[in-house]
Amino acid sequence: MTCVTKIRSLFKKCLLSIAFLFPLVCSAAEFRLEPESSDFPYCGHRVIDMDGGIREADDKKLEALILNLHKKYHNKNDPDSCFGGTLLLRLNSNGGDVLNAISLGRLARKYELETIVRSGSECVSSCVLVYAGGVRRGQYGKIGVHQPYFSQLRADISRDEIRDIRKRLNDIILAYLDEVNVSRQLLELMLSTPPERIRYLDEKDLEYVRLLREDPDFNEKQVAERAYEYGITSAEYRARDALSDRRCKAVSGVSELYCRKAIMLNVSLQKAKEIEGRIDKKCLDLISEKAIIDCVRAEHLRK
Repeated sequence: MTCVTKIRSLFKKCLLSIAFLFPLVCSAAEFRLEPESSDFPYCGHRVIDMDGGIREADDKKLEALILNLHKKYHNKNDPDSCFGGTLLLRLNSNGGDVLNAISLGRLARKYELETIVRSGSECVSSCVLVYAGGVRRGQYGKIGVHQPYFSQLRADISRDEIRDIRKRLNDIILAYLDEVNVSRQLLELMLSTPPERIRYLDEKDLEYVRLLREDPDFNEKQVAERAYEYGITSAEYRARDALSDRRCKAVSGVSELYCRKAIMLNVSLQKAKEIEGRIDKKCLDLISEKAIIDCVRAEHLRK
């Protein structure tokens, strides 16, 4: 029996549920797949909207949707399939079940989803734990927290039982924050805000608890993969990438692509265009992700 299973069992003995924000009145979360559009023109780049309160079994709904997308876009036996797409989870939720919010966040991390709160939306209470699970995070709306509270308790429950439940829940939250490389100070911000209030986190707060940053483990993985394609070390990739940021910021579109490619390969702009042309012809129609990456690497090393 896992720690989460044990604490759920304990909850059932002592209370109906533990939540962050009005779980008895909020609507259940809905997961909707945004239609493909010109906003995300690349194959496999899709947006999932999550709206409403977080309830038990929401993680199963989200995972089923993700797996269907993976089946469609990552079928290695289908020549019309494609790879490298990004899944974006857009959040608009007033919170709900804490443990299920953690389960949703773990799914976001497992499938490398990006999480975002867009302008005009709110992600408050336990929703912040879902947001924390994203390998990349974007905040344009409001993110708020407060102390977890009990929506209903047994009339005869003791203070010792409540303290034990709180401690176990806090330990689960802390372990999760460690998993997703978010500061434990996030829990302190939650606990310092009474249940009937919401503390909206400003940019300074979000930066302090590391909620505005790309996950460092994911970043290392991405850099290692890109460095492999160029046949260089991760350290050299970072140095050249920083140089391209400085030198190519005045251009945009295809010109920026060629500018960055030239710096990454240490070749002329004309040579970078030639290499990119070879990649378009030889690599992009391959049916395996590994085959595409190896083909791109080979063309880079040919120069």
